[in-house]
Amino acid sequence: MDLRDLANRFEALDKSFELLKEENLSLRAENASLKEELKKHQTKKNSNNSSIPPSQDENRPKKNQSLRKPSGKKPGGQKGREGKTLEMTATPDKIVELYPHHCVDCGTSLGGLPAVAAQVRQSVDIPPVAAVFTEYRTFSKVCNCGCNTTTGFPEGVTTPVSYGSRIEGLISYFHARQYLPFARMQEMFNNVFNIGISEGGLHYLLNRFANKVTPVYEAIKEKVQASKVVGSDETGGKVNGEKHWFWTWQTPRFTFITHSDNRAGNTIKEHFPGGFPQSALVHDGWKPQINTEAK
Repeated sequence: MDLRDLANRFEALDKSFELLKEENLSLRAENASLKEELKKHQTKKNSNNSSIPPSQDENRPKKNQSLRKPSGKKPGGQKGREGKTLEMTATPDKIVELYPHHCVDCGTSLGGLPAVAAQVRQSVDIPPVAAVFTEYRTFSKVCNCGCNTTTGFPEGVTTPVSYGSRIEGLISYFHARQYLPFARMQEMFNNVFNIGISEGGLHYLLNRFANKVTPVYEAIKEKVQASKVVGSDETGGKVNGEKHWFWTWQTPRFTFITHSDNRAGNTIKEHFPGGFPQSALVHDGWKPQINTEAK
């Protein structure tokens, strides 16, 4: 092989190298582009899907940073709103009269001198919260006929010491309206009301109150079923970490809500086995709703 052949082979190899070099650069650029595209479709790691602490989550609001967007309105009450000014009452529960005893200039006693009303101010406060213990004592009497009659205790007073209806109602209000956990309710009764009560006692009183209002709950269901138009829907919610469902049927005046561990038609059959034969049922087209008998 002479020098000319070697030169031709070298030139061919050099061209192949340049082509491979260009192809490599092109593939590297394409690879980088594909990686960037892949990032858009990948689930980013956060505290929910990895060991990353919540403090490192992206788009996590900073402490004391409001998520509300500016409305463009000035701070404070808006023009045209109805004010809620604290007003005096015409029938105060307690009146404290403040008379001057000595002259603020010379110190002479003002006792015995007539006084003229000057100003009036009122303060509103809550009286000291204290438990009221009511003791019920029954008595018996013997009739001339020989019969011994003993009075009975009021309704609900069935044990030597029991909690009254106001405590029962307050527990239900804290639970159903204010969504207080049992531990915090117990803390409030112990620290604020000075009433010792256990979490078990809270559960018992809440169930006792629920039994009292069950007839009202059933009456609402009957009113809803008899309505001409009924709206129905269901939504998911966590119960002890598992997904459950809360079903609702409502009219302009009444709303019936129930809880279920499923989204199937069994829940409807359990509460409304006869469907709504007298009602137009409005819903989102979910199959169990479609299969419910209605007008």
